[in-house]
Amino acid sequence: MTDPATSYRHQRIGGGNLMAKSVQDGVRGRSTRPAPVQDKRAARWLVISTAKGGSGKTTTARNLAVAAAHEGLQVLVVDTDAQQALARWAARRPEQAPPVACEAIALAEIEAHWDRLDASEADIVIVDTPPGVESSPSQMQTLLRKADLVLVPVQPSDDDIESAAPWMALLARLEVPAHFLLNRVRRGSKSLDEAKLGLLETGGRLAPIEVRDLEDIRRSARAGIGVMELRGANGADDFRGVWAFVRSELGIRNR
Repeated sequence: MTDPATSYRHQRIGGGNLMAKSVQDGVRGRSTRPAPVQDKRAARWLVISTAKGGSGKTTTARNLAVAAAHEGLQVLVVDTDAQQALARWAARRPEQAPPVACEAIALAEIEAHWDRLDASEADIVIVDTPPGVESSPSQMQTLLRKADLVLVPVQPSDDDIESAAPWMALLARLEVPAHFLLNRVRRGSKSLDEAKLGLLETGGRLAPIEVRDLEDIRRSARAGIGVMELRGANGADDFRGVWAFVRSELGIRNR
């Protein structure tokens, strides 16, 4: 089996060849990407959060970070989960890949970092969170209020939907813009249709793109890359679609 990190050097992204004969070539290839055009406000904050573990928060965070980085945005991911899976992924990221900065900050301490993170060069801050609010309820709610957008990953199962519904109700009470993101789905399946109906019946809003349950998405994580950076991978279009939706919701524009 081809090593995902090796195959990264030769794959195509966004319709163009990645020049990766050397790190220098990789940097030169990225320099031609259009610079993001944004107003002078602080970085947009995207928070990935839900009440249930194993719903795909970290997978969502890293793949959206990669999608943003490939559009020339300065990306900072913040790992507030004690397991630090996102931080370990970032540490594995190849040097020739578009950079994704990462900080591991305990949820209980994140408020102390607001000003510094907002003053960074980042265009977007993507925060991966622990499940629920039990460990630091006050800090979690403060973080959610800080968000310009919250994505709530949900698998198409009764357990996920039952836990996600009150979480979306909490976000509504906090008046935070939020959407469910169906994750690890089988398109065309009855379970997907039932999940969509169940989530809509909660009164929450659905992101228009769902993410399929694909092995390539899991493979890419082991190499510190996103699925769109794995040559010939299934699932790249899923996250391109989710990122296009997120970018629109956040008001991020490119030239």
